[in-house]
Amino acid sequence: MGARADGGFDTWRAVAHPVWLGALALLLLNDHYLKGSGLLPGAVTGKLSDLAGMLVAPALLAALLRVRTGRGLALAHVATGLVFAAIKLSPAAAAAFAWLTALTPFPWRITVDPTDLFAALPALALSYPLFGAVAARPRPVRPAVVRLAAVAGAYACVATSPQRPVCQGDVEQADGTCGPGASDAYGAFVVANQAGTEIVLHVRALRPEVTVECDALLDDPSLRLAPELFEPAESWLLDANRALPLEEQAGRQCSAYVVSSGGGPAALVAWRHWDYPETELWTVASGNPEERLLFVTAAANVATSGAHVVFPPPAEQVPGPAAGCELLPDTVGIAWTEPPVPASQLLVAVTSSPDGCHLLELASGQSLYVCLPAAAALFTPGSTVSIYESGASAGSPRLVIETPAGRVELGRGYQWPSAAAVTFEVTDVPSCGGSRDACGSWGVPLTIWAHDGEETASASSGGALATTSLGSLHVVRAERRPICDTSCGIGALAAGTTPYLEWAHVMPAPAPQP
Repeated sequence: MGARADGGFDTWRAVAHPVWLGALALLLLNDHYLKGSGLLPGAVTGKLSDLAGMLVAPALLAALLRVRTGRGLALAHVATGLVFAAIKLSPAAAAAFAWLTALTPFPWRITVDPTDLFAALPALALSYPLFGAVAARPRPVRPAVVRLAAVAGAYACVATSPQRPVCQGDVEQADGTCGPGASDAYGAFVVANQAGTEIVLHVRALRPEVTVECDALLDDPSLRLAPELFEPAESWLLDANRALPLEEQAGRQCSAYVVSSGGGPAALVAWRHWDYPETELWTVASGNPEERLLFVTAAANVATSGAHVVFPPPAEQVPGPAAGCELLPDTVGIAWTEPPVPASQLLVAVTSSPDGCHLLELASGQSLYVCLPAAAALFTPGSTVSIYESGASAGSPRLVIETPAGRVELGRGYQWPSAAAVTFEVTDVPSCGGSRDACGSWGVPLTIWAHDGEETASASSGGALATTSLGSLHVVRAERRPICDTSCGIGALAAGTTPYLEWAHVMPAPAPQP
């Protein structure tokens, strides 16, 4: 680290530059005096640390690694920027970095805040051209100066702000002191760290695209909520006696989270919003209402002091449904393509496949692809057919195929067949309960009942019913999904407590009179 004046590239010159020393002084002053002093808002002191740190760290890293090229200095800037971006954008990366620093005498407390990049990245863009030019400029450096600067810079980069005291029985104020002031969190519950040391808390919320019917969820949340219905975990570094709020999840009447810490077992936290409406809570363990307090113990177990909202974690595997109670796979169902124009045409050819789908080729050159039960396929080549959509509503399309052999009506959604003299109702299939589908949704099979005043008939998915007034109704699917991933499978169609039906209604043509 001796003086160099031969024109060689020397990153120690950057460490001795007034701009670098000024940034170092700002970093030390901000982290060890301004933060928590109340002289500046916390948002300002946080951004000052980021800006000053991005001027100090890359050049110091390059100098300590004895970088002697501009490319090496650029790589030091890239590495610094990538690490900083990762811990500011990813809770998992922040938790991992905090865990690593906890093994050193200088543990970090990291706040995941993407807005910190707005201050840090411009500083990196300024640092590289400035200190690259300084390092390339022939100029002697004094060993004593750079040694002192390196020690101070290393300390500033690894030692965060002094740890604030834990507030016992009081609330931490905006200036970092303890006092009996206003509460500082808004939520339904708080998870408090009562393990006696800092912990990493992992929290998984239900994904936004999952819809839930609260009675079904709270009846047995551990069974009915599949692990895949939850978002990836957010990780939080929680000091001793500190607490993390759990908020109501928007768009629902109940909420569910999976909470775990370290190697301890996970817990499922679920509640109905009107049982525990959001209120102001403290982010310290002491002082919170007992019924709103969940806590993590030294054994990393999540428990509750009063509220009955903590359950075993969602089961990875659940017992399969009984025979006849299975939810149908997405590959089974009623489907059709755009009807032809005009509706009435000569049917030229029919090509059928083993899965119950048929290609109808018409005289106009148009075609219709339709999937329906074999008993509802009344069409034959050489006959005139009339194909049109009728009586459809949002989410419930219906298609009619009229042939010389009879009329076939196909339906999906929530509408019943066109049968004026018949009333319909649905019930859960007796003794079936519910089960998970391939997407992790919780579904319940249904039975359709038809009454025409004189006759009553019923059928479930895959069956058929018939009365004199109705003809025959082939029930392809009758289900509901009170807990549903709407982004997967038929979830967007079948979500909720309203029955989702797929059927083919066949009314044979009257027999010819003698």
